[in-house]
Amino acid sequence: MHNIQSCGSLSAMTTEHNRDLEREERLKVYELGFHFVPTLSEDDVTVKFSELKSFVEKLGGEFISEDAPKPINLAYDIAKTVKGQKKWYKNAYFGWIKFTLVSDEVAALEKEVKNFDSILRYLLITTVRENTVIGGLRDRNGRNNRAADSEEGDSTESTQDLVIAPEGDVNLEDTATEAPADISVAVEGEEN
Repeated sequence: MHNIQSCGSLSAMTTEHNRDLEREERLKVYELGFHFVPTLSEDDVTVKFSELKSFVEKLGGEFISEDAPKPINLAYDIAKTVKGQKKWYKNAYFGWIKFTLVSDEVAALEKEVKNFDSILRYLLITTVRENTVIGGLRDRNGRNNRAADSEEGDSTESTQDLVIAPEGDVNLEDTATEAPADISVAVEGEEN
């Protein structure tokens, strides 16, 4: 009788292990970029950022990296309707989080984000685990950071032309400086 209980316990452990492996296989990497409304105080931004991250944690997501929201000037005015009144914003707090999540949970996360009052606009994409930085990005004030090399004929790369390679042994000469082509927007009910 003791042996039967041991086998039952082993069987339960094997079943649990198999469930964990299946979950790992369904995990995808996502990045959520967002704008918070500029009417929040600095303290409120910190609280709202924590609340947003808690949506991911509640669904079993694990964080890879993040950038806390910082004030930016928007390239164009963005409208948000709250309680039947439309307001236009010229600036916002921009931040992002990169995380892993089971693809079945994305719809639930997106529902939470859509209903989050502090969000002005957001974008949820599937991405890769590695960090990628593309040279010549615009700064947080919407200006292009790339130096005007063409006037001086200087073809040397500025410090803005950086690529952060994935961890491990990587030949940086072979690393692309453009974003991966397989990044796509996560759409409810659509598989990538």
